[in-house]
Amino acid sequence: MSPVRLFFWTVGLMLSARSGSAQTQKFVSHFPLDAPEAPAGVRVEARSVPWQNAERGPVDGLKVFAREKSGAVWLGSDQGAARFDSHTRFRWDRWQYFYGRRWLPGDQVRNIWVEESDQSRRVWLRTEKGVSLIEWRPMTLEEKAKYFDERIEQRHVRHGLVAGSHLRVAGDLSSNERFSNDNDGLWTAIYLGAQAFRHAVTHEPDARAKARRALQALMRLEEITGVPGLPARSLVSAEEPLPKSGEWHPTPDGKWHWKGDTSSDELVGHFFAYAAYFDLMADDEEKEAIRKVVSRITDYLIRNDYDLIDVTGKPTRWGEYSERFFQTAEGKYEAPLRSLELLSFLKTALHITGDKKYAEAYQDRIRRGYADHVP
Repeated sequence: MSPVRLFFWTVGLMLSARSGSAQTQKFVSHFPLDAPEAPAGVRVEARSVPWQNAERGPVDGLKVFAREKSGAVWLGSDQGAARFDSHTRFRWDRWQYFYGRRWLPGDQVRNIWVEESDQSRRVWLRTEKGVSLIEWRPMTLEEKAKYFDERIEQRHVRHGLVAGSHLRVAGDLSSNERFSNDNDGLWTAIYLGAQAFRHAVTHEPDARAKARRALQALMRLEEITGVPGLPARSLVSAEEPLPKSGEWHPTPDGKWHWKGDTSSDELVGHFFAYAAYFDLMADDEEKEAIRKVVSRITDYLIRNDYDLIDVTGKPTRWGEYSERFFQTAEGKYEAPLRSLELLSFLKTALHITGDKKYAEAYQDRIRRGYADHVP
């Protein structure tokens, strides 16, 4: 689950509380070649004509199979299908491409059959391996948010973290496996923010429970390293296969491994999530816990000249915010973004804790040119 998708998940849910309007969303179903559900007209190989592109003339391998009432053209090839609409006012919507198992049983398109009414559009695509049905169904933003929330819950939650997943068998959801990756902390943080916003709008207990679970997972990432203020990227239990990539460290009790070399984007996620939860839903006990963890992370940066020091005693690969780093070739390039990140960390720490030392640290970084790095 990407941050962009989670962002729109959040925005969609917030807007849906104020609007019940529905937008069409694409859904796909797959059938065997002889499926009775498929129209007889799509179960045969159709005649087609080469597509005449207005600018380039005929396009080799791209054939016209069907047209919609709007004038949009459905094209097929040996590398999937495409819908081209020259009438849309949004240029980026002119092309829609359908390729791979997400959309098609096979990639060699042999026929396309369009069914239209005033309320819906259904398009059947026959390939060498089977038939796909793509439907445009009305869906409110609230319904879409619920759809993705359920998907995350079913296939992406691992030890309270929002993690990646893959299918051992393509197309078989029962073969889903969750796995650790570099950005478990960041994805969990964005998810936490989404649930906090959801709770602020809907006041649903489910949103509170999921946000609290994510909060506890983030705090666990900071606790598990044994270094106050140093969050881990991810964690796995000793009973899970240890991932081959990354820097992994065992806990003293041998029950867990945590992933080091934590990056700047992970820190961005932590500060964002703690602030969202603190402002929107934390009770007094949770606020105190958040104050402490934010203080530990911020103090750790300040104490190490604004570099995130790993257990190796050296800065993590992407965790440098020091003036020394900004003097290097890479640091000069990274200075605008890293400066903005660090200044936001200090402001967030001040907001959450109320400790004036973070205001002083902020002003010190301003005097040392950090604001000048930001365009």
